[in-house]
Amino acid sequence: MNAPNTPPPPSDFGCGRRMFLKAGMAGTALLLLGRWLPPARAADSNGAKESTFAYLTAADAAMLVRVVPIMLDGALPKEPGQFNAAVGDILRGIDVTIGHQALSVRGEVRDLFGVLTKTITRSLIAGIWTSWDKATDQDIRDFLASWRDSRFDTLRTGYIGLNNLIVGSWYGNPKSWVRIGYDGPPAIA
Repeated sequence: MNAPNTPPPPSDFGCGRRMFLKAGMAGTALLLLGRWLPPARAADSNGAKESTFAYLTAADAAMLVRVVPIMLDGALPKEPGQFNAAVGDILRGIDVTIGHQALSVRGEVRDLFGVLTKTITRSLIAGIWTSWDKATDQDIRDFLASWRDSRFDTLRTGYIGLNNLIVGSWYGNPKSWVRIGYDGPPAIA
């Protein structure tokens, strides 16, 4: 008695692997498409689209203005004038920091900011479906937590880069030292 030659039933691993490969190819295509899309334009209160930064674009600044306070929750001054000045100092610090990086690092930061400022990639990869100025604080917290805890190295790396730029720009600024009780580096005699 010979059993008929029938193929074995598909295993869960095979279907999962195919789906993983399809999702990977779709994600790659989306990232490549996002690379050539124009960024979402952000205008300041006067409607200007020019940026005063050497590296950051107006869209980058609009995104960072929303992300910085969430990432530094509780570390920034509460008084509105001091708060706005601190956020401005952080943006200038990020701009200067990026300007002192190797060209390859600048390119990676540009790619990260491109993903976060282009409407389609911001929506699909970051989960922010509205413009940054209309996103709620909870939306931004959820985005940061999802990237921080992602199973994908690329998203975790993006979170770490964004975190390092923001936290380093704030705590590297002598204006932040008073709030944490740091007197500054010792004087060299």
